[in-house]
Amino acid sequence: MVDAVVRDANSRTSSATTAKPRPCSPARAASIAAFNDFHANALSPVYTTGAASGFEVTYRDGLGNVWVSQQGSPNPQVVLFSNIKQESDATGDYSKFQCNFSCYVYRQEPITLVWDSLPIQNAIFKGWFKR
Repeated sequence: MVDAVVRDANSRTSSATTAKPRPCSPARAASIAAFNDFHANALSPVYTTGAASGFEVTYRDGLGNVWVSQQGSPNPQVVLFSNIKQESDATGDYSKFQCNFSCYVYRQEPITLVWDSLPIQNAIFKGWFKR
């Protein structure tokens, strides 16, 4: 399982099929526009530790070991958000998205303290940001 974490938003996969739009006031429309603009300006965020100001990948392998991407990794790291689509339903406003990414994830072996890495290449994560 790979979790993509982006600061200032909850990323979750969604099996939602059809949104039920609610009536939109001018103030709400302006708020939704600002929400979309925020995400449109961060289509390719940087990898940061703890997703403090960007993007982080966490992977749990079959043995339960946790692997995490690292800020400043010497290996290539790419992330690109696309297909961002604003929707609203009874639970609130959200933007659906697709995130394509490649990176390395790391873990430190607890006994030897040796660091190991795994490549994640051409991964696709589909989810949503909820406001």
